[in-house]
Amino acid sequence: MTVKFKRDNTEETYTLTPNVALQQRYAHSKDLAQNLPNLVQNLGIEVTSTHEVSLAGTSIQKASTDAFLALPVDVLSNEYIALSHDEGALGGPYVQLVAVEDNTQVTITPKTAFGVHPAGVPFNVTLNKCQSVMYMSNQNQDLAGTRLIANKLDSRGVHQAEHSAREEWCGTGNNSGC
Repeated sequence: MTVKFKRDNTEETYTLTPNVALQQRYAHSKDLAQNLPNLVQNLGIEVTSTHEVSLAGTSIQKASTDAFLALPVDVLSNEYIALSHDEGALGGPYVQLVAVEDNTQVTITPKTAFGVHPAGVPFNVTLNKCQSVMYMSNQNQDLAGTRLIANKLDSRGVHQAEHSAREEWCGTGNNSGC
C-alpha cells in the first residue's frame, strides 16, 4: 500500500498482512488540516493498493474529534446530501470536498448561506486530483440537506471517503475524503 501526500509530494509504502490492522499516525507538523474556508488547497492524501483494503481514519485534536470510513468506488454516486449539526469546532458547520480526478466540477446548493453563497442558490467549484475545499456556514446554522452534485463519480463530499478496487483514495487531514 502506498500513501502519497499532495501537500509536500512525499509518499510512504507499507507491506500489509491480511487480517492484521496497520495503525499509522501522522504528526500535526505535516500540516494536513484544512482550516481555511473557501480556498482550494492541495491537501489530499492518495492511498493505493494492489488488493482491497479497509481504510478508516480519525483526527483527534483539542476540542475536535472526527472520523471517517473509506468505501469502494463501485458503491459511489455523483450526488451527495450533507449531514451536519449546528456547531463546528472551527466556528460553524462545514462541507469539505476532495477530488480524485482532475477537472472534477461540483455544484453545491447550500441549505444555509456559505459566506458569500446564499442559501438555495447553486454555485460551482472545480477541483483537480487531491485538491480540497471547505465551505463553512455561520454558527447555529444546520447544513443538513445541502446538495453536492459532481460531474464525475469520484468527487466526494462531507465527511465521506472512498477508495476503488485498486484502493485509490484521497482525503485530507481533517476527516473527509474524495
